[in-house]
Amino acid sequence: MPPPVDLKGQRFGMLVACRPTDSRRKGQVVWLMLCDCGREKLVPVQYFKKGRVQSCGCNTLNLHKRPNTKNKTHGMRKTSLYNIWVGMRDRCGNRNSKAWKHYGGRGISVCDSWRVSFEAFSLDMGPSYSQGMTIERVNNDVGYSKENCVWIPREDQNKNKRNVKLRDTPWGKMSIAQAARKIGVNHATLWGRVAQGWPTELLFSPKGSRLKKLLSDPSINPPYSTAGVQA
Repeated sequence: MPPPVDLKGQRFGMLVACRPTDSRRKGQVVWLMLCDCGREKLVPVQYFKKGRVQSCGCNTLNLHKRPNTKNKTHGMRKTSLYNIWVGMRDRCGNRNSKAWKHYGGRGISVCDSWRVSFEAFSLDMGPSYSQGMTIERVNNDVGYSKENCVWIPREDQNKNKRNVKLRDTPWGKMSIAQAARKIGVNHATLWGRVAQGWPTELLFSPKGSRLKKLLSDPSINPPYSTAGVQA
């Protein structure tokens, strides 16, 4: 019989596995789980691994506490912004997610405030969101947080789509994704510059450029340099 898999520290919905106990239920090891709300709960291993139990019960209680005002906490459960938040947490915290290996499986996580609160996520990212945008991390090796996330048009993820918006660049008209590859940065980094209001003449500066330094350096002429950039 193979040794039992160590599930300690792994997330299953709103529950994080703390440790196995000596208890058994129908032959299954019962684990001590910690819920995002702060409560502890004993759950048979297959119950949380298969997604049958995903919280201590607080989530269910919240949904049914007031039948006539269901989901009125923030009133945004059916919005695109809420679905983006759910998807972000799922791919980072649910080992059963199809995208787990590309996110949670390689150490990408959601910052604590966003992980436990949609309201915190909405407060940080909602004002700059518009329909059709998708969330991107500026640094692909770092998790989701206000400092590392920007909104980009969904169609920019696929440069082959005919409706991709083209921009004027030192190399002619091209998409943000194509221009990002030219200067050697992640396309989310370039979208971050757009969101921060970088002047057009500085937008395509090389990797590692800092706006404050560029603005204060009169010797940069033109303000962007194509040295070392792919032709």
